[in-house]
Amino acid sequence: MKIAMANDYAGTKLKQEINAYLESEGHEVKDFSTYDEESCNLSDFVYLATKAMSTGECDCSIFVDGVGYDSAMIAIDTSHG
Repeated sequence: MKIAMANDYAGTKLKQEINAYLESEGHEVKDFSTYDEESCNLSDFVYLATKAMSTGECDCSIFVDGVGYDSAMIAIDTSHG
């Protein structure tokens, strides 16, 4: 399975752990997110990951951020627009 991943600065460490696990299980992870803990704009990364899923480039997506509901709202808005 090809999985799109997006995170903000607060989700960087957890994203790395999730990526390692998914790859160890044989999944391909396409990472659209930041790679450090510097402040960043979450919507930029979630938009790209959601678009990859909606176009069929990826089978599903996982978002990891400090709040949780922000990424879900961005993904829903992106998938309808």
